[in-house]
Amino acid sequence: MNAATLKATVEFDETQAQSFLPHRVVKQAVLVPVPDGVETVINAEWGEEQKFVGAWYAIYVDGNVTYGSGKTEFEETHGVDEETQNGYFKNTPMSAYRHQGDSARVVTTLSSGVVETENTVNDGDWLCKWPHGEVGVMDDAKFRKLYQVD
Repeated sequence: MNAATLKATVEFDETQAQSFLPHRVVKQAVLVPVPDGVETVINAEWGEEQKFVGAWYAIYVDGNVTYGSGKTEFEETHGVDEETQNGYFKNTPMSAYRHQGDSARVVTTLSSGVVETENTVNDGDWLCKWPHGEVGVMDDAKFRKLYQVD
């Protein structure tokens, strides 16, 4: 189901959220030095567009860009892995909870005010809020792979 076809939009509910520490998962990322004020649009691995204004990080898996991250958001939430070329790992906790109920649209807005993407949250998915306030969606398997749940 495409996020654009959903009528309901869900907001992040702070009262349901808990803090989850990340597992140390190294990813490869490269800064894309786009000038301030210039917009970039990419197709993320989850099938939706991501939009950035100015510099952003391209996140690679097997040599391909799978998604991106705003420069400020990425640099403030990741550490450098000295043993891996262009290696980074998330080093900040995630505020999140499992969504229960009907599928709904989730709009992710970067700290710059740019609407980065729209996703669909389904029953059992995790609604996540990053330190800069962006809200996103992860399925249960991916969330458990990246964050310490149990």
